[in-house]
Amino acid sequence: GREPFNFLFLDADARAAGLGGAFTAVAGDSNALLYNPAGLARVAAHDVSLMENRYAEGVSQEYAAYASPRGWGANLNHLSFGNIPRTTVSNPDGTGSFGIRDLALGLGFGRRLPSLPGFSAGVGVKVLRETIDDSSASGYAADIGALWDSLRIPGLSLGGVLQNMGPPVRFQAAKENLPLNLRAGAAYGWVWR
Repeated sequence: GREPFNFLFLDADARAAGLGGAFTAVAGDSNALLYNPAGLARVAAHDVSLMENRYAEGVSQEYAAYASPRGWGANLNHLSFGNIPRTTVSNPDGTGSFGIRDLALGLGFGRRLPSLPGFSAGVGVKVLRETIDDSSASGYAADIGALWDSLRIPGLSLGGVLQNMGPPVRFQAAKENLPLNLRAGAAYGWVWR
């Protein structure tokens, strides 16, 4: 919680949340851009994901994503902390309220690499904005990912992604680093014959 934009790590898909966010090697639908943009290369048909999640204390998350069978995708992720009472030492019951909001708008592309059988690569870019009361910070970041589907062991896949690469953002006078993240994973799905 020490860095801004930590909402980028919130899951936005029931399947990925059920796996505890371990979706790096499984991504292959409209949520691929959130977990590993190389998964956009696996999308076989138009895919849409819409989600609203109500947390405790008025915190809510809205998420929408689309992936094309041509390998590109887009998403919108919004988090609101609701109304937070504004308190002071002299007025602990509050003098009104303020809000905190986070927003990420992303676009990405994934492609199978014909020269490397079983390999896919992808890149995603996102515009970020965080607002606390009347202060805000904006920035941009990029993700780069890779997937490998084993040809010798059908159902085995490995994935890796480096997320949130970008310059520091300025919150008033302070510069804050983006939450850089490295994910790697393996998955095995039984192939029924």
